[in-house]
Amino acid sequence: MAKPKKNALKSSHKAQKFVFDSVFLFIMTVLATVVGYAVRIVLSRQLSLDDFGLFYAVFTLIVFFNLLRDFGFRLTLSKFIPEFLVTRQERKIKSLIFMVLLVNIVAAVIYAVLFIGFSGILSEHYFNNANSVVLLYIMTAYFVLYSFYDVFNVCFLGFQQNKLYAMRHFFINIIVLLGILLFNFGVNTPAVFYMLAALLGAIVQAVIVLAKDVVRKYKFKWEQVLVKKTFVFGLGMSLGILGITIIQYSDTLIMTFFRSLSEVGVYNVVLPSALLFYIFGDSIGSVLMPLVSEYWAKKNHDFITLMVNYLYKYMYVLLLPPVLLVMAFSREFLSLMFTEDFAAGYLPFQILLAGVLLFSIAVINNQVLNGIGKPGIVAKIVVFAALFNIIFNFLLIPFFGMMGAAITTSLSYLIILLLSYFQVVKHIEFQWPYRFYGKLIVSSVFFLGVVLLFKRIGAHWMINAAAGGVVGLAVYVLLLALMKGVNIDEIRTLKSFLKKRD
Repeated sequence: MAKPKKNALKSSHKAQKFVFDSVFLFIMTVLATVVGYAVRIVLSRQLSLDDFGLFYAVFTLIVFFNLLRDFGFRLTLSKFIPEFLVTRQERKIKSLIFMVLLVNIVAAVIYAVLFIGFSGILSEHYFNNANSVVLLYIMTAYFVLYSFYDVFNVCFLGFQQNKLYAMRHFFINIIVLLGILLFNFGVNTPAVFYMLAALLGAIVQAVIVLAKDVVRKYKFKWEQVLVKKTFVFGLGMSLGILGITIIQYSDTLIMTFFRSLSEVGVYNVVLPSALLFYIFGDSIGSVLMPLVSEYWAKKNHDFITLMVNYLYKYMYVLLLPPVLLVMAFSREFLSLMFTEDFAAGYLPFQILLAGVLLFSIAVINNQVLNGIGKPGIVAKIVVFAALFNIIFNFLLIPFFGMMGAAITTSLSYLIILLLSYFQVVKHIEFQWPYRFYGKLIVSSVFFLGVVLLFKRIGAHWMINAAAGGVVGLAVYVLLLALMKGVNIDEIRTLKSFLKKRD
């Protein structure tokens, strides 16, 4: 009798750690996003609209290749470090970390040589701005330094030190924000502080990771079998990363070529503003994948089903009210946060907000599939969506600019959501909560109706938004309660389930 109690206690502890780490990761992601958003707000006031667009055009190019740096090899750390710890193969951990690091360094140097070598051509024929050359040099240095920082951060995820992993973006963004607030020497200012932040972060993270016992006490050994095993898994994940990267950044890359830098600047306010609401799904997904991997290995599939069911329901319960409120006041929101020049993007902003709602659930599906060892499925889905994204960006952006980009991105998110759902239900016993979503739609329509009613009042828009949001939220919660959409007993069921399972 003692052993089941011990196992139940361990399972309960794992679940509690998951919840705590998810909350902490969510908080840090919110802080990092807010600080990163503040960077854009400050720069929108320090730089001209063209210079703002130029910086984010160069930044997007660098970040695009940064995400593709090692074809997903570094992501295998989050999968295989916990697996090696559970199966008592600790000696492989150091070898894996150093092999991943070596691949990243070589790839970063190759990319850096290409960026510098083609800087003149890019300046003349792509950015159409002579100031882009120096900016590209500085961001290339950031690219190389960030390769170290990125690898060590994924190590934290593998060791399930989620609190350290959660601070990765906040660390970079806060240094950049402080830098641009204290210094302003033009369009190169943010680039300099991104480079310095990556350097400092790489040093700090390296000290922490290399001091771990499983790293210190074993010698590095190049293991070809380990390389093959992890590379195949990483390649599958990298195709998924490639697809997501294309969807997220191809619009800016294509827009830079076909449209003006000022429109690029507006879009690089609109897209991050919409992605503010993605942070909840992203935070949950980052912690969910290692947990799903562990419970799948233990053949505890019921726990995974229960978690997915609750995430499908309550993520939208939390997200819909703030998203709908911002949709209703999208023009006013952009004018307040930036300037009147950026309010021109309010329609693409509304479209992207709808897309982000879809993608918040899609990322849960993808992380479940990755966790059960099906990254290839995720890769196929996302690559298909990415191909759709590229084709329609080329078709729509030259004629419709950022409106075309927003429509294409949101449709790509919808494709990923639907295709990933149909794959998830093949591997776990789960069904789309149709009845619950029906109740949620009714409550959301009433919420939006109340908000729009208050918008017509002749007071200042912020007063209208606050009053409409409060009254609308009360109606929203009341309707969900009356229709029994939110059920406290489900939470109790989860706790009871955890006490009975390994």
